[in-house]
Amino acid sequence: MRKLKMYVMILALIPALFITSCKKDMPPAYDYYSVLVDHLADNNMDLDQLLVSWVIPAASVVDVSNGFTVPDYNVFDIRSNADYIIGHIPGSINLALSEVLNQAANYNDKPILVVCYTGQTAGHAVMALRLSGYTDAKVLKWGMCGWNPLFASRWEGNSGHTNGNVANGNANWVTTAAPAVQSYTHPK
Repeated sequence: MRKLKMYVMILALIPALFITSCKKDMPPAYDYYSVLVDHLADNNMDLDQLLVSWVIPAASVVDVSNGFTVPDYNVFDIRSNADYIIGHIPGSINLALSEVLNQAANYNDKPILVVCYTGQTAGHAVMALRLSGYTDAKVLKWGMCGWNPLFASRWEGNSGHTNGNVANGNANWVTTAAPAVQSYTHPK
């Protein structure tokens, strides 16, 4: 009986030694934020580089004498197909925003110009393109509203241009000074 107790104790002790002695050290925390910041700076993709000449006015690219074409760019129109059918820049390619990066590789003979209704959503697409290496991608300033005056109603209707000044008396519009710029720690 004594021998049996000894064997049981040894059998219990061996796994206990392995469990407590084989503790793995945790790897050091990986600083993804610093790696990203360094990568962007090393590849000239820091914010001050990305925002250089990324918005272009229609007057500098649209050939009015040739049917409002944009001959020096591959134009990606990211509006809905229904709005594209109503009117679009001749030669433009109608794409969903989610397809811009996938299709960009197929159009590398000229810089890419992205258009939407007013230019705001196209800004997202152009930043994604620039971060992906298409450093000459641009947004058409004011979007389709800037391309052709016939499309200005979309912008004017949202700005209060046709309904009077919607900012007057609206609680969301204030005239106080902007808050001071704050400095934050990097995200975790």
